[in-house]
Amino acid sequence: MHLDEKTLVGEKIQAALTRAKARDFYDIYFILRSRIAFKETFSKDKTLKSKLLSAIENQKLDIRSELKTFLPASQHMLLRNFKLTLLSEIKRNLP
Repeated sequence: MHLDEKTLVGEKIQAALTRAKARDFYDIYFILRSRIAFKETFSKDKTLKSKLLSAIENQKLDIRSELKTFLPASQHMLLRNFKLTLLSEIKRNLP
């Protein structure tokens, strides 16, 4: 089964808001960086950006330890300040 970009983005956002695992937030970062249909999803629901920012700011996740084993060594530097990096990407790229 292949999901279209809008559906994929919507499901990743819902996962981050409800399940709130480190991998959900990493997926959002990756999707933002690849410029997949994120803006379109957020333009339909003006509250999503604030919900997502709030969810990230309020999380007590140890992203580094949760993701380090799954990511290639070339991405480990990203994990040092991942929360700040993700917040910055969202603020910079979403309406």
